Amino acid sequence: MAWLPCYYQDMDGKRAVILSFAAYAAGYTFTYLGSLYLKADFISERSSVVMSMYSIMTTILLTLIFTAWYFYSQRTKPRLTYGLYFGCAIVFFFFIGDFVLTVLPSVLNGNITRALSYYINPLFITHLAIIPIVAAVTGEYLAKVKRPH
Repeated sequence: MAWLPCYYQDMDGKRAVILSFAAYAAGYTFTYLGSLYLKADFISERSSVVMSMYSIMTTILLTLIFTAWYFYSQRTKPRLTYGLYFGCAIVFFFFIGDFVLTVLPSVLNGNITRALSYYINPLFITHLAIIPIVAAVTGEYLAKVKRPH
């Protein structure tokens, strides 16, 4: 992998891919279970706001957990930039998962406006911003904390 810039060579790419998919699966599962528990109907404004807040809190918590898990490997040293790169990897795989599970079925059913409205939703844009920021801050925090042996 000599063609990659030096900051990518220090990262564990295979681990980043696996944990990104695991983070997406966990996020999807917790959001689904949360919508069942909160009895969200997605029609009423109150239910939509509650689910949005639940979804954002779940995203922050899962990003913290999976970023810490990623840096738990002795191979990857925690840093702000590595956290940012890992957060971007999570966002990339969230795009793939959301495309396969949400957008593609909408387009195949002829509902292209639903697919487009998904990507311009402020909640979706908020998730895009939150994930790399939380991962970067977690990486920086873990760089300053003494690691257990």
